[in-house]
Amino acid sequence: MDFPGILFMRVLLVEDNPILSRSLTDALTSAKLTVDCMHDGESADHVLRTQDYALVILDIGLPKLDGLEVLRRLRARRNAAPVLMLTAHGSCSGSSLWLRRSSARARASSSVSAKGLAR
Repeated sequence: MDFPGILFMRVLLVEDNPILSRSLTDALTSAKLTVDCMHDGESADHVLRTQDYALVILDIGLPKLDGLEVLRRLRARRNAAPVLMLTAHGSCSGSSLWLRRSSARARASSSVSAKGLAR
């Protein structure tokens, strides 16, 4: 897959599941994106204080600091980088409520199953 006009796009992937992390990293790098990968929320929060990203892909259920707290801190620093939230849970009702009330400015939300992505 090639994206004309995109010369360099740096993505931060924050996912604690090693299999999912590797699969997403492979897919993103095959799309010619540069991927930095963190495996816990504390590390992600630290790197987001010092680095700029075109996109952040953030798991909600992370060790040390959950993804919603990482997002809250990111927005508190007035960082407007787009964030794609991931969850392994079948329902995102509590998360979407938090996103609507936060400064995340979520424009759309959708539940997508892994089966649906594999099609």
